[in-house]
Amino acid sequence: MRMFIWVEGPDDSRFVESTLKVAAASHYDDIRVVQYSRLRKDKVDQYITAIRAMKTADYLFLGDMDLRASIEEAKQALLMKFKALEGSKIVIVGSEIESWYLAGLDQELARTHGLNIPLRTDNVSKEQFNTLIPSSFSSRIDWMIEILARFSVYSARSRNSTFEHFASDQMCGIVSCLPSCCATLPLDNCPHC
Repeated sequence: MRMFIWVEGPDDSRFVESTLKVAAASHYDDIRVVQYSRLRKDKVDQYITAIRAMKTADYLFLGDMDLRASIEEAKQALLMKFKALEGSKIVIVGSEIESWYLAGLDQELARTHGLNIPLRTDNVSKEQFNTLIPSSFSSRIDWMIEILARFSVYSARSRNSTFEHFASDQMCGIVSCLPSCCATLPLDNCPHC
């Protein structure tokens, strides 16, 4: 079975490649991460139509909530933009992918850099995330990579409702344990998930 995970841009792609793709690798023969912001709308619709026609393929489509009032409103905006898209395949990230990065920030890493992580990251914007980048990092990408290297699924699920929904509903437990969470334990034996 092939899985196509559609993401908006490079930060989303980095997140999916480092976490979700790794977690889902044992469940799919092939996982492709596709950035839709780089494609014309008609091309995205053509690709989704082709995927839907395949018997051995599936897809998920990640989109940011941005400034929309609700998850449903964000889904409707994507359905209006991409006509081939199915509502059940849409995953809304609240408010932007940076909120998922921050949600999974390891406590020890946060302490090391003197950061206070919000109890809830659902409404964290890209701009708010950027203010939390420690001065010891030369770029936001380096900081994101460091977070992903020690990403805590347990923390992410408890700090961000859209990540929790994604982990429990859309991925049916596949993201319960990412390698950085409980690398040595079988999925069913993770004490955190």
